[in-house]
Amino acid sequence: MKKLDLIKTIAENVPASCCVSRCEGDGCKVQLEGMPSHPDRLTITLDCQELGIRHKKRCDYLFIGQTGATTYVALIELKSGKVHSATGVAQQLQGGADLVAARLLPSNASFQFCPVLAHRKGIHRHILKKLRNKKVTLHETTAPIRLVQCDSKLINVFENAG
Repeated sequence: MKKLDLIKTIAENVPASCCVSRCEGDGCKVQLEGMPSHPDRLTITLDCQELGIRHKKRCDYLFIGQTGATTYVALIELKSGKVHSATGVAQQLQGGADLVAARLLPSNASFQFCPVLAHRKGIHRHILKKLRNKKVTLHETTAPIRLVQCDSKLINVFENAG
């Protein structure tokens, strides 16, 4: 499957009403500048009713972008208020991976993967310590949860992931 075909194929399997141009909500956002632009990217809001995943924990967004030989996949959870539980955040991100991302991405796809928690307020050090030990798995790829401030650029998360 050609690189560009991956985005097109995924887009064909997602209701158009679930595809958005921004990652924002609840007083927090993640900037997409520097990431591939349309048509080389797809941002899906996982709160979209047409996805049919009501009453299940999942994160706010799935971002898939391609540039050259690189495919970027990010699961994004936005928190403008207090983060109450590291386990809760990890469950939301893993839910996004299991319920949506794993279904849409071919299991043989090669990608850079970052689960992201964007937050506005400080996180209690006890929760912060637990968050730093949490990981999310998508197909055979396991990655630690990346913590960023609201309004951060998603490209920086990938650049600093190595």
